[in-house]
Amino acid sequence: MSKISGRILVAISVIAVLLLFFSTSCEKADTATTIENPSQLQLYLTDAPLDYDAVWIDIQQVMVHLSGDTTRQSGWQELPILHPGKYNLLDLRNGNDTLLVSSKVPPGKLLEIRLLLGDRNTITLKDGSTRDLLIPSGEQSKINLKVENIILQPETTFDLVLDFDLAKSIREPVVPDSGQYILQPTIHLFAKGAAASIEGWVAPDSAQAHVLAISPFHDTLTAIPDVPGGFFRFWGIPEGSYDLYFIADPATGYKDDTLLNIQVVQQERVKTDTIFLQKYNLESD
Repeated sequence: MSKISGRILVAISVIAVLLLFFSTSCEKADTATTIENPSQLQLYLTDAPLDYDAVWIDIQQVMVHLSGDTTRQSGWQELPILHPGKYNLLDLRNGNDTLLVSSKVPPGKLLEIRLLLGDRNTITLKDGSTRDLLIPSGEQSKINLKVENIILQPETTFDLVLDFDLAKSIREPVVPDSGQYILQPTIHLFAKGAAASIEGWVAPDSAQAHVLAISPFHDTLTAIPDVPGGFFRFWGIPEGSYDLYFIADPATGYKDDTLLNIQVVQQERVKTDTIFLQKYNLESD
């Protein structure tokens, strides 16, 4: 089986449809007023892995659209970003995340989330060189995420994870040395408290393994284990049965391995036994 360098993450409990709009202007939210019995909305940033050294995304603005928000004529509210600017998404794989926004909002149904990206998006390749991530139209990109089935209750905190799918967000150049890497952000949402996961370790680091999680009812997922240590985690995955395939880099001389029939239910954190990959015996294999 060939090495796969990305994954498609299907969110549980939250269904997100990505609508992309490109713009050179920034839409302003209505002026905020006092909110009675507010909800607390926290947005976390994470990523689905891709085999680069760094992927820097320039996040300049976050807005939310709430139904029944009588404090703003448009229903849109800008939320202050804790640290506006560039985030290296490859620091956020294997279940790591970072808090992007923590803000009080009016209770009600969450309809959309909007991110505005700046023009300082870059990618660092394995050879150490850096390339611009170009947005096809203009210098700023509005990303509108439509959300279903999220009701923000008064005086409660709701944690929502924004998962960048880098394998689908980055289009590599047709001509390898042209340097034209295109950024078309694809983001999946899932509720942090309802997220199921599979995690474990694969050794040794020298096998340079990828881990695939394959289900007959869901898309194939891919994790790139941490180095050193070999820790991997599939986070925010749908319920179901999964087979794990540990795929060593063929150049290392290690054999692949499998763990079969891993059952996952909502909110469950499944830990697997550590997998120790073995080298081929050249005399007998």
